[in-house]
Amino acid sequence: MKTEEFSVPRRIIGIPLRRKYEKTHLIKPGPVPNLIIKKERRRGLTIAFIDGNIVRQYIDPEFIFGGHDLVYSYIPKNEIWLEIEMNPKEIPFVFQHEFLERELMSKGKNYDVAHEYATIADKEARMTLNIGSYPGDANYRWRNLSNQDMAKKYYVHIRRPKEKSAQVRIAHAHEALLAIDKPVWAKLFNETIEAFKRGGVSR
Repeated sequence: MKTEEFSVPRRIIGIPLRRKYEKTHLIKPGPVPNLIIKKERRRGLTIAFIDGNIVRQYIDPEFIFGGHDLVYSYIPKNEIWLEIEMNPKEIPFVFQHEFLERELMSKGKNYDVAHEYATIADKEARMTLNIGSYPGDANYRWRNLSNQDMAKKYYVHIRRPKEKSAQVRIAHAHEALLAIDKPVWAKLFNETIEAFKRGGVSR
């Protein structure tokens, strides 16, 4: 595999200018190949499972995991994009993040506030489902471990699995997205939206 170094000149200051510079120097010219793997409807929006590699090569070098039309101008109106290649276990969380972020932005919040709130909701969902632990938690499981200790205790070398067929990836992604229809996810969604309505987001 050929790799090349890339750096943004120091004169380029600020995220908008940096992203513009990266797009100018990194994206491939020419027509964009088909990147849509599958579409379905959820909560009044179109959910598109996409090939993230094509997005990064031809449209946006910094796109990762997911996004929606109120942040990315290249995403069609009322759509959320999710990468088909991500671990299916992450799909409900990424969808929740993008959905809530978009919901808040559609009600007038700016991106920074909406993103921060969606990130908090993401963490709350992971803790509720007992699969997330963060440094501020009272029961943070790695509090007294150094990075070296954590690596020794938890690091597992995983061989790269064989490439899955498109049909298998689509089936896994669809099945993972169905998780948001289960009661636990409905409760998390509703609680988050209600918190917003009660003034949980003040800015």
